Amino acid sequence: MTIRTLICALLISGCAATQTQPSSSARDISARGPIDGPGALVIAGGAVAADNAAIYEAFVAQIDWQKSGDLMIVPAASGFPQDAADIMHRVFATYGVPAERIHTAQLAVEDDPTTTLDESRWRENANDPDLSNKLAEAAGIWFTGGDQSRTVSLLQPLGVATATLSAIRSAHANGAVIGGTSAGAAIMSREMILGGDSMPALTGGASPGEVLSVGAGLGFYPYALVDQHFDARARLGRLVAALAQIQDPSRRIGFGVDENTALLVLPSGDLTVAGASSVVMVDARNAQFSFPQGRLRATGILLSVLTAGDHYRLSTGELIPAPHKNPTLGNEYNDRPIVAGGGIAFPASSLAQMLGEDLLDNRAASQMRQMSFDEAGNAAIYAFTQTADSRGYYGRDSDDQAHYSLFLLDFAILPARVAFEELP
Repeated sequence: MTIRTLICALLISGCAATQTQPSSSARDISARGPIDGPGALVIAGGAVAADNAAIYEAFVAQIDWQKSGDLMIVPAASGFPQDAADIMHRVFATYGVPAERIHTAQLAVEDDPTTTLDESRWRENANDPDLSNKLAEAAGIWFTGGDQSRTVSLLQPLGVATATLSAIRSAHANGAVIGGTSAGAAIMSREMILGGDSMPALTGGASPGEVLSVGAGLGFYPYALVDQHFDARARLGRLVAALAQIQDPSRRIGFGVDENTALLVLPSGDLTVAGASSVVMVDARNAQFSFPQGRLRATGILLSVLTAGDHYRLSTGELIPAPHKNPTLGNEYNDRPIVAGGGIAFPASSLAQMLGEDLLDNRAASQMRQMSFDEAGNAAIYAFTQTADSRGYYGRDSDDQAHYSLFLLDFAILPARVAFEELP
């Protein structure tokens, strides 16, 4: 079979590899019409390049510029608040937002050592009435990256909303778009991952690394748990472990947003993906969790991987691939056995690429097992199984970039032990 070349228009284009200019529609912000009801959410996974037109234009396009309010930058998570805000001022000006309509919401807990200001005093503004009024009237609000616990401790101390947080919620309810990257993505959900690495999360802390910690987020998107820097930092295990801590099974849905990529929650409630990499959806509502010897065992998870232009309706479970992607089922490109294993000797690949090339676009395989382990022999097996409900799609976008979309794989995490013997 020849390599497929499937090129057609994207619903939302991916990130170009070189510097791009905003489209004319992004510059013409006066054309934006009114939005009734809650505004959109733009949840970016961190490390968003300044030339990622797909994400920034999507954010700007959701702003109702007929509102009297402006775009407010909230740098509360950053250790360099003024610098972080200034960077976002320049980025959004590049994408057509007039400089006079971009303002910094002076909310922070850390002093920026590169400035003559003491930004740590901005914590006193959390209940400032003038700032609250500006935020309540905002047309758009963007949260920078940094440490998500800083933002929550400032805006929701001891679980109580400050005046500025109440104002942000009011603005969103009235149509303002809220966006954020990295820490600004983590705060979006009701529960929030404060930190942690996958292996210690799966082995009950027996493996070295940061132990999983989950706390309260700000709840702009209360229907799912959000994680960020997802594929780049191998956070699938920690997201599953975090979902296991949610007491209500009906709320055990997680979205892992990779770097330079965003999950867009549209005012209609539909979800779509923009950017360079992927968004992983982990549906653990019917999963079974147990903890043999303190290790996490999770079975019955449904896993989907969405890439640029894909749409998902959470209310109905309908998954709509981008129009440039064609089904792999019955048209598999590969026909090769899978070699199970893990570690640095195996080729590195993204989750979407691995599951696409080796599983759903491979007629010789219906299951893939990959292992992660530490030096002490603690191990976790990731088992991915293609079922009758599983679907795979593949295509090349208008920039000739290849993308897989993978829907409804059965996923399990199985605890294991390995023994090492160094040969002479």
